[in-house]
Amino acid sequence: MRGSRRTFPCLLLLLQQSAWAVLRVSVPLSPIRALPSSDQRLPCNFSDPLKPINLRNLAVVWKRGTEKIAEYLGRFEAMRQGAEMSVERLQVGDASLLLPQLQDSDSGVYTCVVIFTPDKDEGRFELKLEAEPCIALGSTKLQLASQGAVTCTISGFYPGDISVEWLKNGAVIKGPQTSVHQDSQNGLYNASSILELTPDIADANANFSCQVRHRSLEGPLKENFQLQLQALPSLQVFTGVSQNTLEVLECLVSGFYPHDVQVHWLQNGVPQQQVESREPQTLPNGTFRMRSMIRPEEVDPGVSYVCQVQHNAWDKPLEMRAHWQPKDEVEGVSCPTPQHPPSSGTEGTPHSCSPTPVPTSPTSATGTVVWPWIVFTLGSMLFVAGGIMLYMAFKKGKNKSYPDTKRNSHLDPESVQCMTKPENDYIPDYTGTSM
Repeated sequence: MRGSRRTFPCLLLLLQQSAWAVLRVSVPLSPIRALPSSDQRLPCNFSDPLKPINLRNLAVVWKRGTEKIAEYLGRFEAMRQGAEMSVERLQVGDASLLLPQLQDSDSGVYTCVVIFTPDKDEGRFELKLEAEPCIALGSTKLQLASQGAVTCTISGFYPGDISVEWLKNGAVIKGPQTSVHQDSQNGLYNASSILELTPDIADANANFSCQVRHRSLEGPLKENFQLQLQALPSLQVFTGVSQNTLEVLECLVSGFYPHDVQVHWLQNGVPQQQVESREPQTLPNGTFRMRSMIRPEEVDPGVSYVCQVQHNAWDKPLEMRAHWQPKDEVEGVSCPTPQHPPSSGTEGTPHSCSPTPVPTSPTSATGTVVWPWIVFTLGSMLFVAGGIMLYMAFKKGKNKSYPDTKRNSHLDPESVQCMTKPENDYIPDYTGTSM
C-alpha cells in the first residue's frame, strides 16, 4: 500500500513530461498568395523543447493535395522541379520549401509533415496564385446634355477572370463588359470598362459606382463617385443709350452649371469696382443665369469695356468686348474672344452681342438709326434708273418720228431726205420710195 502511494507522483510526473515533449509544427495562416512566375518560400517550422534535433531521427515530407512534391529522409529529394530545402536550416527546426517560377499548377493545399521519432506533427495551408485588383477612375467631368464617358481602369490582378459592373444609386446600369489584356512582363492582367452616357440635371446628385468582382476578393470592390457636371456659359452684352450717350452696359451670363461664377468688368484692361451683379437665377432646365451691369464713367469712343467671366467649365476667362461709338462711327459691340465661344443665349435685344460676326443691320448695337443712308442710296438708284428710262424713251420716240413711206406716201422726197441729216444716227434709207 505504501509503495503504491510512492509510485503515483512519479507516474504523474512522467505523464507531464510526456505532454511537454510533444513535437510542434507551425505554418502560416491560410491562404498564402503569390504572383505567377515568382519564387515563393513555403514556411514550415518545428520544435521539441526537451530533445535536441538529430537529423538521424528526422523525416520531412511536403505534399500538395495527395501528391508528394519533396521529402527529406537522410537526404533531400524534390519531385517538383526546382524545389529546394536547406539541410543546414533543418538542424534549427526550419523545414521551409522554396518553389521557383510559380505556375498555375502550383496552386493548392500544401501539407508539411515532420516526423521526429517517436513524435509526428503536420501543418496545412493553401497556396493561391492570385493578385487583388486596383481600381482607378478617369475624369468624371461631363457636359450637360452632351454624350460623354467615364473610364474605370482595373490593374494588377491575377488570374484574368474578372467582372465589372456600373451602378447608379445601387442599381446596375451596365455590365459586365470589359476589355482585358495580360502584361507580358509580370504576367498580371489589366482591364478597362467605359460608361457612356448623356447626363441630364438629375444625374448631378446621383451616386455612381464602378464595381469589380474577382476571386482574390472576399467581396465586391467598389469605387464610388459623383459626376462633375458642367455647362458652358453663353454671354450677351447689352448697351443702354440715351440721346447718343452710352449710359449703361449689361452682361448677361446664361446657361452655366454649376452656379459658381465670377463676373468682372474691365475698362481698357483695368478691373472696375462700381459693378452691380445679381445672384444667379435657376433656369427651367436646371442651369443658371446671372446679370451684371456697369455705368461707364467715361463714354469716349476710344474707351473699351470688357465683360469677363470665370467659370470652372472654361479653363480660361471668357470675355466679350463692348466698344461703343456714336452715330455714324458706330462699330457696335465686338466679341473677339474666346477662341471657341459658346453660342448666344435665346433672349436678347437689338443691343445684344453675339460671339460670332453678324452682318450690319439697319439699327446698330448702340441704337443709332442709319435709315438716311439707305434712303439716300435708294434715291440715287431711282434717279439713275429714271434717267436711263427717260433716255430710252427719248430714243424710242425719235425712231418712231421717222415716217414709214408706206403709211405716209403724201410726203415729198425732199422732206424725207431732210430727216437723214443727223450723221451719227441711224436713218432708214428711203431712196426709190414710190410716191
